[in-house]
Amino acid sequence: LISHSATEAVSAFTASACICVPFTGLLGGNVLLRKLSQLGKRCGAMAVGYPAVEKFSNVNAVMLDAQDLFPKGTIVLNGIKTFGAQRIDEAILKATALMCAAGGPLVSVFDQIIKARREILPRTDKPVYENGRGVTGWGGGQKVLIGNRDLLESHGVRTPSEAYEQKFREEGCDLVYLSSAGNLTAVFVITLEPSQDADNAIQMLLENDILMTVHTVDS
Repeated sequence: LISHSATEAVSAFTASACICVPFTGLLGGNVLLRKLSQLGKRCGAMAVGYPAVEKFSNVNAVMLDAQDLFPKGTIVLNGIKTFGAQRIDEAILKATALMCAAGGPLVSVFDQIIKARREILPRTDKPVYENGRGVTGWGGGQKVLIGNRDLLESHGVRTPSEAYEQKFREEGCDLVYLSSAGNLTAVFVITLEPSQDADNAIQMLLENDILMTVHTVDS
């Protein structure tokens, strides 16, 4: 602009661009790395330099625990339906002890019932997860089952009719059955309310064709 010469203008621009490239290249790359670290900071993570970016850019699958998808507060206990003559308070203590030993998202629900006073729980032994059904174990000398109707039926425990269960499902609820000493003791009516952060993270995985494997002991 000063010389009124296109050739000199292009030459001056080229020279200034060459001088600025090392600085703008360093700045531009680190701005992106900073944005990535800000995103990871929300989950307690960060990218430590470009070697980390290069290493994890090839990830094609992630493994999660069910509690990552449904942390405390995302499973709401709507009610408890009791059955039989067994004391429900004793059965709930046994169920809570079993769930605490096995782990999973439902632990927060049972903690809510006993007000997190785990010192009052009886001893539990041999928790076993049956795939797609639920958890079995021994508590207070009795066999305890926590899961869906398939779990109870596979162990010879009578369950309510499917119409009874369908009534709750139409309302958007899920049912978790509790059996103690071979008898149906209670049904927990729950609602799953995934967090927005988890929903956004799953959507991001889908958009990037990344597989997700979920570890769970939930029915």
